[in-house]
Amino acid sequence: MNLLWSEAESIVDKTMDGKSIYLAHPSGIIAPTESVTVGKEFYFYTSGNHDATDVSALYSLRAGSLPASYNQSTYDTAVSGATYSYYDSTLNYAITAGPLGLEFSLKAHTMTHSGTEYYVWDMGQPSPEKHWRYAVAEIIIGDSASDGSGGYKFEFSNDYDKYNCFKLHNLTDEDLTFYFGTSSSHNYSLTIPKFSQMCVRRDSVSSGYDSTYKYFFKCFADDPRFLNFKSHSGFVADSMRANNITNASFLYNILEAIGQRAESITPHLGDSSRIVFNPTTYTDVGGEYATDGYVPTISNSTLVGDLIFHKGDISYFRATSAGSTPETGSISFDGFSSFNTAMAGAGLTSSIGVTTSNIYETAKIEVSTSKDIFYLWQQSSNLLVLNDSPRVLDLGATSGGDCFLETGIGSPVKCASSTPAVSDGIMGVSESSAIDSTSTTVAQYITAYQNELVGHATSAGENIKLTTEGPVLFSTEYWPIATTLTATAPAGVFDGFSINNYFDVTVDSSGDAQISVITDRAIAYKVDGSESRSGWPSNRNKHHRLFEGPKHPKLYEDRGSAYTHLDITNDPVGLDGADFEQNDIGTLTESNVSFQTSAIETKIEPFGISLTDNRSYPLTLPGDASHELELKKAAGGTTISEFQAAIAGSATLYIRTNLLKEHYNDLVTILKKCKKIRPLCFDEVYFGDAAPIVGGMVQIFSNFGNYIIPKECYSCFTSGSTLHLLYTRLLGSSAIKTRSDFPDDIYTDAVAPDQAVMNDFYWVTIGDVRAKAAAMGFKFRYEGQFALATFTQPAVDLGGLVVNIDTFTMATSGNWKIPITLPVLSGTDYLSAFSDATTYINYYAWVYKTRLIGKATNSNRAILIYTEDTSRSGYPATSTRAKFAEKQLASGGPAGADYIQLLNSDETTVTPTDKDGQYVYYCQVTPPVIHF
Repeated sequence: MNLLWSEAESIVDKTMDGKSIYLAHPSGIIAPTESVTVGKEFYFYTSGNHDATDVSALYSLRAGSLPASYNQSTYDTAVSGATYSYYDSTLNYAITAGPLGLEFSLKAHTMTHSGTEYYVWDMGQPSPEKHWRYAVAEIIIGDSASDGSGGYKFEFSNDYDKYNCFKLHNLTDEDLTFYFGTSSSHNYSLTIPKFSQMCVRRDSVSSGYDSTYKYFFKCFADDPRFLNFKSHSGFVADSMRANNITNASFLYNILEAIGQRAESITPHLGDSSRIVFNPTTYTDVGGEYATDGYVPTISNSTLVGDLIFHKGDISYFRATSAGSTPETGSISFDGFSSFNTAMAGAGLTSSIGVTTSNIYETAKIEVSTSKDIFYLWQQSSNLLVLNDSPRVLDLGATSGGDCFLETGIGSPVKCASSTPAVSDGIMGVSESSAIDSTSTTVAQYITAYQNELVGHATSAGENIKLTTEGPVLFSTEYWPIATTLTATAPAGVFDGFSINNYFDVTVDSSGDAQISVITDRAIAYKVDGSESRSGWPSNRNKHHRLFEGPKHPKLYEDRGSAYTHLDITNDPVGLDGADFEQNDIGTLTESNVSFQTSAIETKIEPFGISLTDNRSYPLTLPGDASHELELKKAAGGTTISEFQAAIAGSATLYIRTNLLKEHYNDLVTILKKCKKIRPLCFDEVYFGDAAPIVGGMVQIFSNFGNYIIPKECYSCFTSGSTLHLLYTRLLGSSAIKTRSDFPDDIYTDAVAPDQAVMNDFYWVTIGDVRAKAAAMGFKFRYEGQFALATFTQPAVDLGGLVVNIDTFTMATSGNWKIPITLPVLSGTDYLSAFSDATTYINYYAWVYKTRLIGKATNSNRAILIYTEDTSRSGYPATSTRAKFAEKQLASGGPAGADYIQLLNSDETTVTPTDKDGQYVYYCQVTPPVIHF
């Protein structure tokens, strides 16, 4: 497992640029779609240093509602003054008469009664105070102390003995040395860089320290392993969800949250996510499943439904009447081509290709006409699954009815209406129209997909694979860089500029520039009240891949009573504050049940506030009663009432989930997906109530709709605004630029309303923000596209009155930049055919004072592209920062072959390849980091 965590550490470290995960999710300011699961949080800071207007990374975590800085004396006082209602002299715990809030204490509290030390059981807690081995404490540091020699330190008292797994977050702007103990007497110490974090586990306060990783804990022999963990929400035990040792599925959570996987399918399609989750990387099980006889070998003629619903047996229990002797048997499902025949062999009538009000119901098994009692359930096929839940179908003539199977699948559609988009498995699968998987072949499904793209895009490399997430269609789509190809008004995709690294741009064999995107469509994906995949686990909503497949029989253990975990002792209480211990694995029953199912629930005992037997460790509970029904079937002589009672399942059985190689391979797969990384940078981090974002545009003229700003401007704002306050505290007031710092004097001759606007125009330079980012230990990123303009003050004769007019002229260079409104690039000879077009920005009386001169057509003489990103591998060595694709246009459409030029500098001024041409363009920024 440590090889796995080492690789995960490398990916997360690159993605976060070594910084604390809290910087990626300032949940007090924004609401990220996915957040990293965290342990119990403990804040350490100086009051007054972390308000909205401070240079504080801590503020944004709760935005004005930070918990009080940790104070141990609060809890010590509560314990010493508490009244106790019960003393247990066997295990040595004492229960308080009222709640003390000790779940918020770092100390395992004890009290002494009649000379005996007792561990305090805070009434209302599911367990007494104890020394937790795997519970996680998030130590969040906002302020540190001087170490007396120019450095900084943080001392962590040896009294804090409740936790032994720590995530230490240094959210100060100084490197610090963290001491477990004091700087003069400590058991362990380590250095935590500014704004970074470290993970530390220990055996006890005095021994066994390890700080191998920043984001994960190193595993040791005899550590307990849960594939997925949960406990009572808000209590100490639930913090083990944030521990990769006890919750291997934490890996999915942290990668998908910091990598912004959910955000990758938002409507802002040109925007970025920190990690590109490679759409072609899945755990492929098709070959093994075919070899073992569960599915056919995939070919063009394979029915798609035979990949979703694998071969196997369906069991039945039936009786002619309530008073007759029941019969049991099996129906062999060997694919949909023989489905009706198989059902007929059991005396049932079925049909495929049916239509109902539910688009996913395309196969039907009719109520029996000869048996009053008739039940079907899954033994070794997932055929009967509905919304991921295995079912017992009642087809008896007396109490049953027709039953439908969810054999319909969402039709393949475009991921977005008219532009390329990220699929992430679920986009591109219709939620409103379906096709019948029982009669649709692989070739027909691919053809249906291709037909959806006609008139919008082309595709290549279509193929379907069977993965641990069900059958998936893979394809590379090629979309035009513009949707309207006229020289005067082309419509460029993403306004001609994309930082989304799911996309690339190429020129095909016909000389046509295309935006390429690899797509993955989970064929079994359905939304019918909730998301499901007919028993195949999903990468959405749940941060785990718990499932059982058809290859291994389910294993069960009878725990004897509800929620007792036979492999664990000392839960909820052990002697003298001891944590749980592990027993040997108990007696397991191997069933004859084996089918594809994700209906496995990690469940914890319902919490009772006055109970002392609330278990903290979860069980995996089956989502079906197949095992119980198979036992009744095998027993023989089972009465109808006994069988019907078994349908409810057993309250004491739980699954000993087979640890499949696919479970481990899926953990490896999520790592292999993470190849293209866009690391956390300075502009994403909140300092107080704002982040140093790029742009922050404000107008420089009183009634001009577009923005003209100095070329060196990084962000601009008005006096007293949030950004003004942010940059003042970050850079200092001397770095805040005013109109007097403009590269040209556009103020003196401006009209009074414009002068008033300019007097309230403040800005910061790219260079100053870059320098501050570096000084604070952050990477710097500035990306964007602009047109360029020069400034002059020519004397103009206005009917006998000669005046100087402030004049901006669109050019190939200049001290001023204007955000691009249309992604076109125009050659000088092409523009010579058009007259000048003057936009008068402002005037005094009837005298025009400020103007912008361009051309009487949509045009840009040059495009200024910024692709500065110090997080790039090997920066500042020259590498391809972006690909700039040009498509030459004429009055009737494209003219000639397209061209891609590589942009290899932080700042590039792009001019047309041909001075005679008018071009529409598309600029694709390349991934800053490629993880190998």
